[in-house]
Amino acid sequence: IDSYGYWPLVRQVFSHRIFRPAIGQPADDAQVARGLADSAKVLAALEALASPMPFLVGPTLSLADLTPALILDFLDHLERDRHNTVRSRNARLAALRSFLKFAARRDVTALQVVEQALGVPMKRFERPMFEFLTREEMLAVIGAPGTDWVSQRDKLLLALLYNTGARVSEAIGVKVGDVVLAPAACVHLHGKGRKQRSVPLWRSTVKVIRAWLKFNPDLTPTSALLPNRGGQAMTRSNVTQRLALAVKKAALTTPSLAGRTISPH
Repeated sequence: IDSYGYWPLVRQVFSHRIFRPAIGQPADDAQVARGLADSAKVLAALEALASPMPFLVGPTLSLADLTPALILDFLDHLERDRHNTVRSRNARLAALRSFLKFAARRDVTALQVVEQALGVPMKRFERPMFEFLTREEMLAVIGAPGTDWVSQRDKLLLALLYNTGARVSEAIGVKVGDVVLAPAACVHLHGKGRKQRSVPLWRSTVKVIRAWLKFNPDLTPTSALLPNRGGQAMTRSNVTQRLALAVKKAALTTPSLAGRTISPH
């Protein structure tokens, strides 16, 4: 492989996957684009590990330098010296794989090297077991509705999350028109990848929604069901904050909630 072929290859990556979309020309899928964008940082971090081999900068570098041994040394360095988690290690490897796949399409002479480098496996790790809230604990978090606007919205927010098991992004994306209260009460959720699903609503949740709509007669079918003070949909950080406040308040009457880390999905 020509040692001077590395920098033109990098320029091609940014030209075809970043600059072209920026000027309105056809772009590839976002996931590959993000991986290629991260590849530059990954390759730059490999410099210290390349000595006494050629540094991963300058005209002396070729794809042949990206051997499985070098990549494994880099990944071990991330965990040992930089204290990265296994998830971070695997994310760096995924970014490097994206670059190598792109390189293989641009330089057919690198196919053998790329194939060997792509053989570096992801590292397995144990996923922690998630805890759960009992029904009594969850009802304590939801609490009784207050008389002010924020309290009633927060009760609807928590009741909807509990009823549907929706992701935060799904819950805050619900419009008033997505809620069906009769004859069979349900809510239409819009998830990742344009996936849609309808989830039945409990009677208790329907009661909370009716009270909320009555409290806010100006809401239209296109309005966010869970708005902020500005009338826009709540953000994820806003939901996390409101949940934390609800848990803190509930812990005063339900000691089992004290000291626990409770977050939305």
